[in-house]
Amino acid sequence: MPPTLVIDRAEQFHESARHFTYPAFLKLPTSAASIGMFEVKSAEEAIRYFDKLVKDYDLKTGEYPILQEKVSGQDYCSTFLFDHGEPRAAMTYRNILTYPSSGGMGAVRETVDAPEMEAIGNAVLSRLKWHGVAQIDFCWDGKAKPWLIEINPRFWGSLAQSIESGWEFPCLLYELAVTGKVHRATPKQSYVRTKNSCLTTLLVIQEFMGAESAAFDPRNRLRAVKKVFSQERAAIDEVFRWDDPLPMLGL
Repeated sequence: MPPTLVIDRAEQFHESARHFTYPAFLKLPTSAASIGMFEVKSAEEAIRYFDKLVKDYDLKTGEYPILQEKVSGQDYCSTFLFDHGEPRAAMTYRNILTYPSSGGMGAVRETVDAPEMEAIGNAVLSRLKWHGVAQIDFCWDGKAKPWLIEINPRFWGSLAQSIESGWEFPCLLYELAVTGKVHRATPKQSYVRTKNSCLTTLLVIQEFMGAESAAFDPRNRLRAVKKVFSQERAAIDEVFRWDDPLPMLGL
């Protein structure tokens, strides 16, 4: 795991944050959809956001935000199904494009072979006697060992990526719930790509407007938009299907 500061008292955070390495992420230990998470570049900034979170959410001992060093690498998401501590299924995908582009939800993803990450996930979840589904976020630069970032005790936002790759996690979980057991699933397809057309549309708008750039450069903006189109080409749309348009219309 990245170096992480976990404290019991607010005063302890004020002192320890001054000796931490930056940039870092300040985040609530239990949260969803990046709520209560800030990237901080100094101790002063970390303390300011820490005090804000404590005040806004009326946090008590055991609920205080943690400070975690920012590490380099790509986002990888390993997904699992466990039966009372016994692994039954695992697959991994990586985010090729995210919205926002600086880091967020996966807009275009690809299934990959990641035995080391899945071995780490299996070891952690086995120790926890996990039951049901879980998704673990990793950050990996392709060289050193992958960094374990967080555990999501639920279905993941890119569930369609797993299903299109042949991993029917909802069906497997249903079988486990109804029959009390499920056979261990074997590896399916790798390098399948899916996209969320809503997120890629927002990403195209962001890239064209250059929201993260101080000056508007049409040539660079068009180049960024072209990159989005090239990455999503041939990806399976998880929302829209010609033979089943109602989900898109409902959305």
